[in-house]
Amino acid sequence: MGFVVSFRQIAREDQGMRMAACVVVAVISFSVLGCGLAFATKESILSDKNDFGGKTIEVIIEQGEAPPEIQKILASYDEADRIRKTEITYTEAFGNEKGVARAIEYLSPDGKVAKREYYYTDTFGNKKGVASATEYYYADEKVAKAEFIYTDTFAREKGVTRGTEYYDENGKVAKAEFSYTDAFAKEEGVNKRIEYYDAEGKPAKREFYRGNILIRGE
Repeated sequence: MGFVVSFRQIAREDQGMRMAACVVVAVISFSVLGCGLAFATKESILSDKNDFGGKTIEVIIEQGEAPPEIQKILASYDEADRIRKTEITYTEAFGNEKGVARAIEYLSPDGKVAKREYYYTDTFGNKKGVASATEYYYADEKVAKAEFIYTDTFAREKGVTRGTEYYDENGKVAKAEFSYTDAFAKEEGVNKRIEYYDAEGKPAKREFYRGNILIRGE
């Protein structure tokens, strides 16, 4: 397999994986927490002083209670009793339908979303090649960066382990980076690729790296 051919094949594949992951991410929402925890039937304190200086509370949702898609919630507060981290474990039925097993949201001290992590089910990962995704946000809560970690199987087959997209403040992809496996790097001579996009979202420039050294551009 030639260098250019293999590279372009992977470029098409990993673009498809990014789109598939984004669709699932868009489906999941933390808005259910706005309803409060009145529906919970089992609640316990896991820590009196977590990394934020406050308590971490575990809430178990029993079958038949609302919301039906959630199995467990871990809510971490800071010393001022502000919620800073929420981890949601979804039910098996919801995971089978949407492909997400667990999601974590991090909030800034002023209550804005700073980061979200999504962990996909094995079934989704085996089908789409994505194991997890992480979104980082601007101060106005628009997505600034998204990282996608590919499954071991996908990495072995396609040679790519991680993809990262950088967005401008209008939500358009400005740059994307792809990291390759050691086996791919040994065969093809590159371990990272960076793509830059124009205002229409079309690739404008590509760079290939071996280590931190630029060896080729197009």
